[in-house]
Amino acid sequence: MNATWPFARITVAAESVEVTFSVLGFFRRTFSFTHQTLQKAQRQWWVLSTGVRLIHSVPDYPPYILFWTFGYRSLAAALRTHGYRVEDQTKA
Repeated sequence: MNATWPFARITVAAESVEVTFSVLGFFRRTFSFTHQTLQKAQRQWWVLSTGVRLIHSVPDYPPYILFWTFGYRSLAAALRTHGYRVEDQTKA
């Protein structure tokens, strides 16, 4: 599943990472991950965009959540600060 601002928001905290989707305020869904369920975050490239692919173990969620961001470095730093595993991959 792909997510990007302004249709999605990511929140990183010590106890969880949450990605919330909202489409015009009518549809809203939040995916929550703990240290136990978020296996890793991988840097993802596409043309001029950078995103973070959240690989997790929650069976009821899509296999991964891909959050596109203009602030990859600050997002990766926040994830690392709170103890989440981040993999910086090279461009494909």
